[in-house]
Amino acid sequence: MQTGNPIGAIGTLIDAPAVVTDAFLNGQSTLPIGFDVGGYAATVNFPLNGILVPQTVYTASIAGVPVVGTITVPVGATIIWENDDDIPHNVVATHGEFRSSALDTDDKFSVTFNKAGTFDYFCSLHSFMKGQVVVTP
Repeated sequence: MQTGNPIGAIGTLIDAPAVVTDAFLNGQSTLPIGFDVGGYAATVNFPLNGILVPQTVYTASIAGVPVVGTITVPVGATIIWENDDDIPHNVVATHGEFRSSALDTDDKFSVTFNKAGTFDYFCSLHSFMKGQVVVTP
């Protein structure tokens, strides 16, 4: 808007509610929440969408070796395991639902959980390392 432009000023005032309404209806962003799970850093990104935007999945990242105890997420969530250890690890579901290759330092592996249930997993390179994902409807 320029000084001395009354038509531009009126146009801006008329458009302002439309811009705010568009963000309310169509906005897309996430709110990252970090926390500690079994001594490992974890982050869940909660979607903050406008009311007309299809629901965005939750994404949870777990840094460290792939064993963190239990994490609970809703159906449609994606879990990302990242190895920040200096030795390889992998993520293997006890009942065969998913399996990563060996993850070297900074490698990542992700799984999207499209059905409710409890999914136990472990590191087959270090069988004492175990975890669980609980997926709620």
